[in-house]
Amino acid sequence: MAYDINAIRITGTVERFDIVSTKTGTPMIRLTVRCFKELFIVVAFKELAETTRLNAGERVEVRGRVQSNTWTDKDGNKRYGFQVVATDIGAAVEEGQEALQGGKMPPHRSAPPREDRSGVMEYRGGPL
Repeated sequence: MAYDINAIRITGTVERFDIVSTKTGTPMIRLTVRCFKELFIVVAFKELAETTRLNAGERVEVRGRVQSNTWTDKDGNKRYGFQVVATDIGAAVEEGQEALQGGKMPPHRSAPPREDRSGVMEYRGGPL
């Protein structure tokens, strides 16, 4: 039986951090994280948004899910993009150490130990 999984984990450097005012009053933050050459837009809501404060240049680890977006730009063109909806945001740490977000990230959410698989990825499924 195959299962769909939408999960992402990135570690990188904060380039921008904003506290966002939503129309409904839901607490929200938006940050841009650089991971190698890629820029990821990350959003967080509610309690995570209220407890997370970051500065440009800080190293972070983000866990969450990928969400696609569509919008119309100021010229009336339909645009598409992706963002990460964070479930956890913590300090980026060396392998084997526990990440903490303001001392509130529970230990069970720390990164599990990785097996050394020498960079080999396995694919178990139908044709690509």
